[in-house]
Amino acid sequence: MHRRLFLDTNIYARAHIEDEGPSSALVTLAVNGSLAVVASEHLVNEVSRFFRNEFGRDEAYRMRATILAFPELQVVDRLRWERSLALVAPFVRDRTDGPHFAAARAAGAEALVSYNRRSILAGMFDLVSLATPESVLPAFSGSADWPSKDALRRAWEEWARRSPRAPQ
Repeated sequence: MHRRLFLDTNIYARAHIEDEGPSSALVTLAVNGSLAVVASEHLVNEVSRFFRNEFGRDEAYRMRATILAFPELQVVDRLRWERSLALVAPFVRDRTDGPHFAAARAAGAEALVSYNRRSILAGMFDLVSLATPESVLPAFSGSADWPSKDALRRAWEEWARRSPRAPQ
């Protein structure tokens, strides 16, 4: 069974910028079909806009094509993720991230992988876990077990205690 993850826009951006690193490793696993990627048209469009603005039209096209060619891709249509939007909305600080968490929830993703920890409140972990690439990669290599929802929440809470950007 492949792990099912929703990769946020910042993961694709870092993978593009950094030849090596956790984000690149996750995208490589996705390209190789070693993990199932959950996406929505909303996310693919966001990634395309970001890449077009930052790297040009050709790179935006290539990244869009890469995502849509993942062997284990599950696209959550708008009607499906919109049903989960009201459920996740109270725990999203940045409304633009709501559709991503809603799509992850609707698809039963094991985690939404992102470096943007400040966009949610702790209650989100009851609906969708938030993980960094560093927290899930060891499980793919077999050097660690898959992190539990509680472990991911504790890691987020530890970050929140230290960060001035965390929710109050």
